Amino acid sequence: MSKEKVSALIGEPEQKMPMFIMEWWMYPKDNKLVVMRNDTVVRVVMDLKASQDSMKTMSKDMEKAGEDMKKALDSL
Repeated sequence: MSKEKVSALIGEPEQKMPMFIMEWWMYPKDNKLVVMRNDTVVRVVMDLKASQDSMKTMSKDMEKAGEDMKKALDSL
């Protein structure tokens, strides 16, 4: 389903969050998350709170990976 069709069916999200090559559309009032990639829905998450918790953990993991990569590059 396209972004346009999602907007027509359930409205504009309260928040749009770019995540690498995807975009997360958040609907906190409905506790839902729609994940878009290239103008297409790739996933609908029925528990936004759980997704937000996972995102926080993933962000910390990505930050650590970035630090490790910088250390490795600095040692070259």
